[in-house]
Amino acid sequence: MNDSENLAILTVIFFIMLSVDIITSKSNCVNSNISRPEILKVIILHHLIGTFLHFGWIFNNPYILMFYIVFMIGVLIHWFTNDMNCFLVQVENNICGIEQNKKLNILYKLINNEKVANYIYVSIAIILICVAFVKIINHYKKIHILK
Repeated sequence: MNDSENLAILTVIFFIMLSVDIITSKSNCVNSNISRPEILKVIILHHLIGTFLHFGWIFNNPYILMFYIVFMIGVLIHWFTNDMNCFLVQVENNICGIEQNKKLNILYKLINNEKVANYIYVSIAIILICVAFVKIINHYKKIHILK
């Protein structure tokens, strides 16, 4: 697939993830007249970033992949320096009046063990970084810059 098709796929995934999140975990907050504009801005930004972090490795452009790797490493550093919490989740929770470090996503609910869920997230992030790195190497091997 080319990068235009990949972008189309990411756009669909983004809207699905956004819709599910708004309908489930944040529905009361989004339906509130008080915080609706603020929470929607944060949720949309969070899902744009999240969609790219989850699926940015599908691109073929080496520059996008390099940006993806740097961005993913930055997010991992952020998690490790913020007690495995995402700043945007904390902002969402603050706007919605939810405990600031409460994790609402499905993995934490399914596993019911924060340390194991964090381990899974970090492991997946490292695997995706490796996938993107291999794609970059393969790209440059194809154009004969790397042997």
